[in-house]
Amino acid sequence: MADRLRRVPWRALVALVTILTGCGYLWAHRAQVTGLALREGAGVPVGLLTAFAGTVTGGLAWREVLAALGTPLGRLPALASYHSSQIGKYLPGGVGPVAVQITWSRSIGATPALVMRSYLLSLMLSSASGLAVGGLMMAPRWPLGGGLLASAGTAGSVLLLSRRGAAALGAVLSRLPKAPIPAIPVGARWGRAYALMVAGWLLLGLHVGVLLDGSPTGSAAAVGAAICATVTGAVAVVLPGGLGAREGALYWFLTRTATAGPAGVTVALSSRMITLVTDIVLGLVATAVLLHLRRKAGTGPVPRPDPPTPPTSTEGPDPHRERCPSGRNERDERHGEQGFAPATPKRQ
Repeated sequence: MADRLRRVPWRALVALVTILTGCGYLWAHRAQVTGLALREGAGVPVGLLTAFAGTVTGGLAWREVLAALGTPLGRLPALASYHSSQIGKYLPGGVGPVAVQITWSRSIGATPALVMRSYLLSLMLSSASGLAVGGLMMAPRWPLGGGLLASAGTAGSVLLLSRRGAAALGAVLSRLPKAPIPAIPVGARWGRAYALMVAGWLLLGLHVGVLLDGSPTGSAAAVGAAICATVTGAVAVVLPGGLGAREGALYWFLTRTATAGPAGVTVALSSRMITLVTDIVLGLVATAVLLHLRRKAGTGPVPRPDPPTPPTSTEGPDPHRERCPSGRNERDERHGEQGFAPATPKRQ
């Protein structure tokens, strides 16, 4: 029993404990959750719609990153691969999304190396854009923290979008051992990917804004808090799906911007449930689409070849290979006489 427990990944235990704790808290405060769901504007249903829209927009942004790398894909294969990988981030390990994308790479016409490059580039571009937009939206309520986050995101965005900055960053990355990013593909597709990521962040963060009542600046600060918290969870790759890190960051950002009040924990956990449902539903649909594409393209598992069978000869025995009574061949006997026999040591 102890050996079985040692083999269970610790990240899976962390994810299970975190999910159970969050569900228990929501059940204990179900009155607040019901209030969020029945709030004017139907907070939870509208939040689900905005989360779906933001996640799909993020998939379109990843498609533009692939196109910038020289591998344009159709919307359906790209979105299917992206959303199926979102389930992978809840698996134990730090590279679940890219591992799932590599699994389906043959079905969408990509290579594992290209998938790895697109994952790392998307992570850098989405983190920079998320911090820039989210920090700017929190700045009116939290000038110091929001300003610092917006400055860091803006600096990263300039570094990734400008040719000189991208060249300098690419030179640094090329010096790393086994660097998977030889160059950053700055261009129209790259800029389009950044714009789609900004739109996706705004739509995704809007679900927290609709969960809360308040002034327009308060809603904007809540959207910015959700964006920066999601970036925090994405960077914390050691945690499955950023569980715990995202909720803690969202609660802290909401507290610093004074937009949540006593319902901050409930809002943070409700936000996780909304994004979890979004990832699961889109992931299941995307997996079904990828299975259909794999069957259509005939890229399923390659069957193992049959073991080779020894050739059978229909001719008679070789007259030159007559066996001796001792079982040795006459030609082998002659070879032994001609010097191929083991040498005997000389006597002194």
